[in-house]
Amino acid sequence: MLGAENALDELVSWNFAEREGANIYNLHDLVHQYAIELQRQRPDPWEIGDVLARYTQKYTDEFANLATNLPNIILVSGAVGDRQRIEILWPLFVEGYCDLFGYRLEMLALLDQILSYLQGREQKGTLTQSERYELHFLLSKRGNAHFDRGDYGPAARMYQSALAVVPSLERTVKLKGLVGKALSFAGDEGAHGYFVEAYALCHDDDSLRGFVLEQEAHVAGFREDYATARRLAEAQVAIDKRLLETNGSAESNEEATVSLIHSLLNLGAAELRLGLQPLSYVHQIHS
Repeated sequence: MLGAENALDELVSWNFAEREGANIYNLHDLVHQYAIELQRQRPDPWEIGDVLARYTQKYTDEFANLATNLPNIILVSGAVGDRQRIEILWPLFVEGYCDLFGYRLEMLALLDQILSYLQGREQKGTLTQSERYELHFLLSKRGNAHFDRGDYGPAARMYQSALAVVPSLERTVKLKGLVGKALSFAGDEGAHGYFVEAYALCHDDDSLRGFVLEQEAHVAGFREDYATARRLAEAQVAIDKRLLETNGSAESNEEATVSLIHSLLNLGAAELRLGLQPLSYVHQIHS
């Protein structure tokens, strides 16, 4: 990457580029045209795919940087092979970018291509263990995309497919909670059984229990059963506070803090719907 940075600095010195921020350059139209001409002379999407995969993996947490280059990421991802497509897009699908910015239609089309490839390998019996892991998480993310669009039935089916290739007990609990929520939103009478199974698998893991409580609280709020939503959110708040008091690692504390904020918001929303004044929960969030 040092060579690329030096080249960009050279372009800036000749007024063929402008630096707009950390690692962000605005290139002159002539530079774009020159790059297009070079690509015409040596069209090799595989080589470009390797470079782009390294780029998305390096800047996984720099969402503004990824957003600036998203059109190029989408364009190249559509031209390369299935394996490279996964390597390029995995950081965006799984590491938080799409959770924050949502899924553009072009991104969903690419995700469906990836899932078709991995599921085809599963059917042939050639799916590796690492690909099984990828398939599980990408099916989960496809379920999230369906749910966010209000397609609750397809969301539940994606979560159920992810359960079929689940890599751990933790993911089993979470996926059962998500299936229960999606089926509940879809009006399926069998939804509650998934919550029962999820709670039974939590054992003494408060973090997992809190996750399932949050999903069930969402269902209660969706059904306008705000008394139940309040009760479930209160139970989650108690768990999150206990986790903050007992967790030792900074990473665990961060997860518990985020979960506590969510549970306090859910509790405040339920109390507001019940005609109460949940200002104390707002103060707790800001403290």
